[in-house]
Formats: sequence, structure tokens, C-alpha cells
Amino acid sequence: EARVKERYLGQHFDVWFGDEPGETELARIAILSFLGGRWHAAACLVDGEGMAVDLLWKRSFDQQDEAEVAFERAV
Repeated sequence: EARVKERYLGQHFDVWFGDEPGETELARIAILSFLGGRWHAAACLVDGEGMAVDLLWKRSFDQQDEAEVAFERAV
């Protein structure tokens, strides 16, 4: 709910090698958020309903413009 912006980065297919058969289709997104008085840029995996499944990386910033640059550079 702290997301200010998000940007689609591509599909991610998670293949299970354990007891669960099949594949789970996930999307990779970049997120810009404001939480706890700081700006954050991150990339994560989300399910089909937009719920975060895994955080790939996150950086925190004092200034919005610095966070926006990191958000735009996310691949």
C-alpha cells in the first residue's frame, strides 16, 4: 500500500523441483514507495494479483528524486 509507482519488467517462471509439480507464473516489477519517512526503490516478484512474492533488491533514499532515478534504472 506504500507503492507510489510500479513498472513491469518482464515475466518470471518459477519451476518447482520439490514435491509440488508444475510451474508458477510470476512477473518482475520495479516499485517506487514512500514508507517510514523514506523513499524506496525496489524490484520484486509478484503473483497474478500483484501481491509481492519475493524481494529481489531494495535501496532506500532520503530524497524522492534519487529514488526515482533508481526506479527508472531498474531492469
